Amino acid sequence: MRASPAPSLLLATLLLLLGSGGAVAPDALSAQTRTDLTGSWVFSVTTENGTGTPSVTLEQEGEEITGLYSSPRLGARRLMGTFDGDTLVFRIAPGEGSEIIMTFTGTLQEDGTLAGTADFGGMGGASFTAVRSGTRIGTGTALPRGMKSWSAVD
Repeated sequence: MRASPAPSLLLATLLLLLGSGGAVAPDALSAQTRTDLTGSWVFSVTTENGTGTPSVTLEQEGEEITGLYSSPRLGARRLMGTFDGDTLVFRIAPGEGSEIIMTFTGTLQEDGTLAGTADFGGMGGASFTAVRSGTRIGTGTALPRGMKSWSAVD
């Protein structure tokens, strides 16, 4: 007849499993649930002087963000930053003849959009919203500033 394991060993094993929340590899689980911001985005940037709609292309590798910010006013500029949890922070390189670095800080919203603020190197600021290019949005979602109706964003 085989002896049963000591009750203290069973209790210790149970506490170990419960104490870890049943998670075997927390990093593996968080990696599975991370949002990838890679792709094209249409921003609506509102300043005291009006609203602009730059296009932004993001590339994400882990938490690192790189890409391109393009607008008629600023032209095309490289960007670099991070996406950690639900917070995106990126900086836009200065343009020719400028030393101003613009910093955008925003959060990923439950509906998949981005919202936040921009600092223009201490020379003013803005609020922004952003939607992925080519997606149809609108059901129960507030209309981003600068957009007059919901339609596919190209």
